[in-house]
Amino acid sequence: MKDRVTNCILKLYYTVFYSTDIITRSMQIINGSGDDITIKNCMPLCLDLHDCNYDLIKLWGGHCFERVFERTPLS
Repeated sequence: MKDRVTNCILKLYYTVFYSTDIITRSMQIINGSGDDITIKNCMPLCLDLHDCNYDLIKLWGGHCFERVFERTPLS
């Protein structure tokens, strides 16, 4: 997708893992304007979960403190 005013481009990438029936999506924003831009909100996915028996798992961190495991039950 391309914004006609700013020339910013949004690229969506899909990956299919056939052996596990999983589809992932990531996105890339390319600034084609030549100026600094501010992204105030960007939601790459909206997902309806019909069953509430899920956990949200995050692997977050920074330099020398990578992959901190955090699990939160979704209710």
